[in-house]
Amino acid sequence: SNLYVRANNFGPQGVRHLTNALLHGARLQKLYLQSNEIGDEGERALCEAVEANPWIQEVILVLEDESYDKRMGEALLRNRTR
Repeated sequence: SNLYVRANNFGPQGVRHLTNALLHGARLQKLYLQSNEIGDEGERALCEAVEANPWIQEVILVLEDESYDKRMGEALLRNRTR
C-alpha cells in the first residue's frame, strides 16, 4: 500500500498520527510526503517509525537534518534487505 500526502500541510501533528499508525503495524510500503513542513520533531518520529516498521520500502521527503537523512536511508536499506 502507498500513502500520498504531498503538499497538504501535513505538519508535525499529521506525522505524529502517521507514525503512531506505523508503530502499531500499519503495512504501508511507500510514503510520499514531499512539500510538507514536518519539522525536526516530525523528522525524528518518522525515522523511528521507519526503523520499527519493516514494511516501509520507500519514503519520498526532503529531510532538513542530514543526520535524519542518513538514518532514514540506513533504515530503508535494512527494510529492503529483510
